[in-house]
Amino acid sequence: MEEEERSREERLRRFVFSQIEKRGAIPFSQFMEWCLYHPVDGYYRSEKAHIGREGDFYTSPCVHPLFGGLIAKQLSQMSEQLAGACFDVVEQGGDTGFLCEDVLRWAKKNAPAFYQRLRYHLIETSPHLLKEQEGRLVEYQKAGKVFWMDPRPSKKESI
Repeated sequence: MEEEERSREERLRRFVFSQIEKRGAIPFSQFMEWCLYHPVDGYYRSEKAHIGREGDFYTSPCVHPLFGGLIAKQLSQMSEQLAGACFDVVEQGGDTGFLCEDVLRWAKKNAPAFYQRLRYHLIETSPHLLKEQEGRLVEYQKAGKVFWMDPRPSKKESI
């Protein structure tokens, strides 16, 4: 696995250098986009564990559902202020789906009226993480609470 990871990193390095040679200087945002989201060798294309004990970093949702509950309570309060038939939440880069699951679980248990209005939309570019989300959130998808949005930009930038 380490050898594969080094090979992936080397291919990405060569790709970035080739693009700089072709285009000249690039903005830092473009560099980061390639490093994270390159279709083959980007960080989030790897199936290596990224989050948690075996990963590179922790996020609050992967540590405990309390964070999702706090977010859900605040969203519920916002929903009351805004009224309307539906309350849509959009999460970009939902990783394994823990935050979404925690928000929906809290809402279903503690704020049923909010849960009825809630629709949760996820945008995910990683096929591996998308698969994890779909597995984790299948119950909520069947209930019509979770939707996945197309992560591709409307104006494609060629890589």
